[in-house]
Amino acid sequence: MKKQLTGEEQLIECFIEKFENKNSLDISISCKDADKLNMPEKEVMQYIAIMEDRKWLRVTKKSVHNDLSIPCNIHLDSTCIDYFKNKQVHNKQTRKEFWNEFRAWITLIIALIALIHSIYSTGSKNVSSQPLDASVPGSAPLVTDAQVHDP
Repeated sequence: MKKQLTGEEQLIECFIEKFENKNSLDISISCKDADKLNMPEKEVMQYIAIMEDRKWLRVTKKSVHNDLSIPCNIHLDSTCIDYFKNKQVHNKQTRKEFWNEFRAWITLIIALIALIHSIYSTGSKNVSSQPLDASVPGSAPLVTDAQVHDP
């Protein structure tokens, strides 16, 4: 299932389509384009203003009423043309960083579990491997190598 594009991305897609058809960075947007995008003209002009602030495009001619009563002439920047490629590269990089972080945390958790396990298993071995003391009731007396037993 394809992800739904935002209004801004729909407009960028329209810009890219116009660029590819015309093979020029200078395009024009009219009220017909706004109708095709199912967007009000004011919204289209707001997105254009936002993209101009981001330096993705430069408006060369527009209506004084800030609408599409006359076609808006735009000079596109390569950032706008490569928007979807850059977004895809960014998403791949983000996923790669996430999995690297995830693997690092899993490795740390496994190491901590192993450390805790070794501490508790070593502690229990030390208790059971201690020699029995003769003074403790129920324990056998200790015999050294120097002692000889007569049968």
